Amino acid sequence: MSQPNWSMRGDPTPIPVARPQVPGRCLLCLQILVRHLLFRTPLEAHLPLPLPVLPPLDHRQSLLRLSSPSLSASTRCVEAASRDPLPPPLLSLRHLVFMVDVYHGDAPVLSLAVTGEELESLHGIFRFEVRIGDVYKRGEVDAREELRVVWMVVPKECREAFTLIDYVGKGTSVGSNVLWFSEKLPCPSSCYCSATMDLADLEAEVLVEICCDHDGAKKTVAKVSFGLMNTKAWRYVKVADGLLYLQSFLLPWRH
Repeated sequence: MSQPNWSMRGDPTPIPVARPQVPGRCLLCLQILVRHLLFRTPLEAHLPLPLPVLPPLDHRQSLLRLSSPSLSASTRCVEAASRDPLPPPLLSLRHLVFMVDVYHGDAPVLSLAVTGEELESLHGIFRFEVRIGDVYKRGEVDAREELRVVWMVVPKECREAFTLIDYVGKGTSVGSNVLWFSEKLPCPSSCYCSATMDLADLEAEVLVEICCDHDGAKKTVAKVSFGLMNTKAWRYVKVADGLLYLQSFLLPWRH
């Protein structure tokens, strides 16, 4: 058996490798394979080509993070945000006054102002109900015609005011005696909130429950409900998340 002519083999010639747009994991495997081809010994060149041993998956992921600084930085930010606890809101319900006004044309139907201390949250969600008694002056309402519904939040110090809903039109009927009004809320420039609160799908809603008098001739407002809902998951946000959202508009200098 003749021996191979070692003098004919010089340094291995680099093999040109095209760089297609492939996913990062495939590109890493390709780089390892090319490196294995370039640095084979002369004896290994006459032997069958074994497959290179790839590093473990977790090690490859760490290499990918190191090879892309921008991706690594964004990943660290997301991981840090999910790891760090949320700051408690500077506002509380007792600092706020919730105002709901309903108009039928130019005629006022209901003017409601209630402090957060008077409200009770069920299951820790940002949704509240107020039963309308004889304390509030109520006008007659016609559910078949257009109404104007305004929901505002004002701090007791009255430094700022934030309008969550200013809706004009016919409400959506829910059942036989409830009208539902909702509007999409703007995204603040900065807001700390939990991962379950999607600001892009956040809406404010007001539900107006109508009742009839004894002879059924006059319809008035019996109950008002208002809250903040994530329409992507169709769930109300938590009280703390709702307060953090309001804080970004009522206390903008704290962000």
